[in-house]
Amino acid sequence: MDKSYSDIIFGKDLHQLTYDDIADYFIDEQEENSVLEFKSGDVGLESIYKEACAFLNTQGGLIIIGAPIEKTKGDKTICKGPLTNSNFKSKDWLSQKVISNIQPSPGGINIIEREKNGIKIFVCEIGQSVNPPHQCSSDGKYYIRLEAEAKFAPHGIVLALFNKRKVAELDIDLKVEINSNMREITTININIKNKTEIPTDTVHYLVEIYNADKTGLLKFDYVPNAEYKKLNLSGKIDMPLIQGIAAPLRFWFESKSEKALVSIIAWSKEIPMTVKYCIINTFTKDIEFKGDNYSEKTLIDAIAEVKILT
Repeated sequence: MDKSYSDIIFGKDLHQLTYDDIADYFIDEQEENSVLEFKSGDVGLESIYKEACAFLNTQGGLIIIGAPIEKTKGDKTICKGPLTNSNFKSKDWLSQKVISNIQPSPGGINIIEREKNGIKIFVCEIGQSVNPPHQCSSDGKYYIRLEAEAKFAPHGIVLALFNKRKVAELDIDLKVEINSNMREITTININIKNKTEIPTDTVHYLVEIYNADKTGLLKFDYVPNAEYKKLNLSGKIDMPLIQGIAAPLRFWFESKSEKALVSIIAWSKEIPMTVKYCIINTFTKDIEFKGDNYSEKTLIDAIAEVKILT
């Protein structure tokens, strides 16, 4: 969406809205719709949690807290007249309450606070979540915006929301560095990256070297195996990865075998395993094969190839 909901409804950015902009809006009769919710000043917090959750799980929208008292006109519910005072403490207090009572913790919630003549109001702008579905902690339910209301989401819709959840996507650069002064050493540079703008949680990784006799710069553990020599290194990246930031790993190894294999697997709680591996000619330092999740020669095939040469 190019414009925010505040731009669409009021013709102004949320943070440029004044008290009078909101008051003038209700000079005429106004109705709620799929992206606009009115709450009078005496609304309870639980109702705000439910509405925010519903907007997050659908297409986002605005909640105006301190709207006029709703009235029924025929088969319609309309808002018109003076604004009503909200007793909520502040926009920061309200933001903290909303964020801490929705799981997973949502982003994309912006709140402004305006006051005039002792009447305090709030406008909450909520973007469509890239990480649905969100659940209200207070009642354990999922909500969606339907027919201008927040309604309980049945199992099928919740499942569909899980399936559309956007997650980060990991990528791994794996490069061999040739040092002309130490031809017997093979240096490996690995960069674990996030290809998207969606932040990751903790990323775990496992690096394995097959047919290595000695390593340096990073501490690998020897894995006893009668069939072939195997060293591994496991760890985690505690900082969130976003697009443009990489977590580097650099190490070297020596091998008396003709070929060695280096593999790295990276994953997080919400991201499937990403695999990169390569077969290296330890005499020429050439990469004879490089593979990933989608290669016809799988990691198991590559391991079998270097194992024969042990």
